Amino acid sequence: MFRRALVLAAGPGSRLGAITAEIPKPMLRVRGKPVIERHVEQLAAAGVEEIWINLHHQGQVIQDYFGAGERWGARIRYSVEPVLLGTSGALKNLEREFSDGDFFVVYGDNLGACEYRTLAAAHRPGTLLTIALCHKDDVSASGIAELAGDGRILRFLEKPLAGEQFSHWVNTGFYAASPSLLPLLPEGASDFGRDVIPRLLAEGRPVRGFVLPAEVEGIDTPQMLEQADVLGVAVIGAGRMGARRAAVAAAAPGCRVLWVADPQRKRAQQVAGPCGAQASAEPGPALADPRVDCVVVSTSNDHLAVTARAAIEARKHLLVEKPAARSSAELGPLVSLAAERHLVFKTGFNYRFHPAIRRACELLRSGEIGRLLHAVARHGHGGRLGLETEWRARPDVAGGGELLDQGVHLIDLFRWASGEEIATAQAIVATEFWPIQPLEDAAFCLFRTASGVTFSLAVSLMEWKNRFQFELTGERGALLVEGLGGSYGPERLTITRRPEQFGAPQQETIEFENPDQCWAAEWAEFMAAIREGRAPLGDAQDSLAALRAVEACYRSARESRTVPC
Repeated sequence: MFRRALVLAAGPGSRLGAITAEIPKPMLRVRGKPVIERHVEQLAAAGVEEIWINLHHQGQVIQDYFGAGERWGARIRYSVEPVLLGTSGALKNLEREFSDGDFFVVYGDNLGACEYRTLAAAHRPGTLLTIALCHKDDVSASGIAELAGDGRILRFLEKPLAGEQFSHWVNTGFYAASPSLLPLLPEGASDFGRDVIPRLLAEGRPVRGFVLPAEVEGIDTPQMLEQADVLGVAVIGAGRMGARRAAVAAAAPGCRVLWVADPQRKRAQQVAGPCGAQASAEPGPALADPRVDCVVVSTSNDHLAVTARAAIEARKHLLVEKPAARSSAELGPLVSLAAERHLVFKTGFNYRFHPAIRRACELLRSGEIGRLLHAVARHGHGGRLGLETEWRARPDVAGGGELLDQGVHLIDLFRWASGEEIATAQAIVATEFWPIQPLEDAAFCLFRTASGVTFSLAVSLMEWKNRFQFELTGERGALLVEGLGGSYGPERLTITRRPEQFGAPQQETIEFENPDQCWAAEWAEFMAAIREGRAPLGDAQDSLAALRAVEACYRSARESRTVPC
């Protein structure tokens, strides 16, 4: 059992110039998290209990981030090098700590994945060092190995010149090692590629190779860093929303759709094909793929929280369609778990990214209509034949009716526009037309913030013509957004300005073309939040607040009273 590992993280990364002036190279965020964190995660998942990290350049940044390692389920210890000791010199310096069993050595600034349990199994008794290799066309910046058919390494050369390139198998920087290697390491500074591996082979010592299925990337220059920073995406759920999300992600720069999963495999294949992605009937392969950095969950409501939990446990960033869960009880623990693991957890609140709504909120915050007094919203559609047979009409699957389906959008918009939390709710919910009892097809709600701002909301499945209206009334005017494009009509913002001396108000109406740009804008925000390591606009905390407001409305309707949120 490999219980220890050394992650090498001391180098200055000088070829990256100013990029690494104040941050060590292994802590650069690539594909949404520090490069070294991927190694720590993978080692801990493989059962490694103690991880040593050697430090030199800006080492305190690494210590501050990882601490003692509790969040990653491994004990993390540090070896500070006042003078750089090199890749093998760092191990020699820790000879006593690694002398009681087989262990891993990992180059902490390489971007790649290793199945450590498989590497451990390939490390045969009596072998001093097993080197993980991958195939590369350009080997000029790598160490190359000649690999025999039985897995033995016959020759090794670090950074060969043009006439010296005898192989395309390159050193990935993942090693399995035996403690009997330690006495053979030279004292002081030394390097595995230049000093140790060639000498072991020259002396006839047993060194083996292990082939990785995927290439390991370096991030040695700004150009290499940019090329490596392409986020891998998996889409779980290939219905209408999943297909839309996959198409948007496939068209966006800096990301690549790798998987589409859906219980209807044919549907998954239809969505995956245009994206150049793999298709699967279940999410397991996508979540297990180390190339996947973020997951879109576009399932029915009963699978939102289950799939989100699996993604978080696989340490993937995620975007989950609203309402993100059937209840706050389902969602709350996931919000905490994602925060503990430094993962971006966004909810699909695309209404925030409609151009008219964004402009209205900008004007409100700029003081265009003065202090917000109240808001009014109305939203709904006319349903469709067979609606009562769909999953949204099943309480166990949907979790709620029209209030949970479209009402959460309006609640989220009010919270975002006002910048306040909802304090109380009073509601009537009803099933007026569609046979979907006990779910509601209409809801009428009145909310109030702690500062006294009132928000009234009406949603229904009996609009017969799709409708969207969201109005903010202030001391000096009002902002009215109507339409969302398509069947909801043109997207318009009407700005009403009250004259100082009252009288007829001034009105200005702006019509926004291409309201569907909201999907690309929301995706860009999600990608930016991942790369910048920050909370996105419209995150799972917002969804949790909206769910609690919906639940307060259901409670108010049952008890015929105003209730706290």
